[in-house]
Amino acid sequence: MVWQPIGTKAIKVMPMGEIVNLNNDFAGLPAKYKYDGWLRLPKGQYEAMFETWVTFQFRSASRIALIFTIVEAGKYNGKHIPAFFNLKRHKGNTREKGGFIAPPRGDLMAFYYRLNPTSPKVPHYRVPLSKLNGLYLIDVDDVTKNRKQQNHPDQMIYSRVIDAQPI
Repeated sequence: MVWQPIGTKAIKVMPMGEIVNLNNDFAGLPAKYKYDGWLRLPKGQYEAMFETWVTFQFRSASRIALIFTIVEAGKYNGKHIPAFFNLKRHKGNTREKGGFIAPPRGDLMAFYYRLNPTSPKVPHYRVPLSKLNGLYLIDVDDVTKNRKQQNHPDQMIYSRVIDAQPI
């Protein structure tokens, strides 16, 4: 067994050539919403899997970020990309995998049913996001404008998921 540092991760190389990742894959995932925490990827479609969600407060609005991880081979493999939604309110503290109440007919509910079409109707106060465990084709686009519809400087532009569908 040999330890080898590769980038920011430490890996253990087993005698049979098996590589085991010892660091948490959430290393690049921000604990809460931050402009400098999200990456900018080229617009397009990527194969991804749902990783986790993060609840946060943005001004006076309750929000949630669904975090997808790109799984297709290539330059962006393993990169995290968020999809943002409004919430009715939070349940408890804002945090990773925090409790929430979604608007009953809101975008989050529609997105959940699109990703999980065989799901029975679920209460809007108990949306089981942990059941989103398949592969999805996500559409990624840039956020280029701020809340006042003014263009962001290039350094502040980041990417987000605008749509997704099961593969």
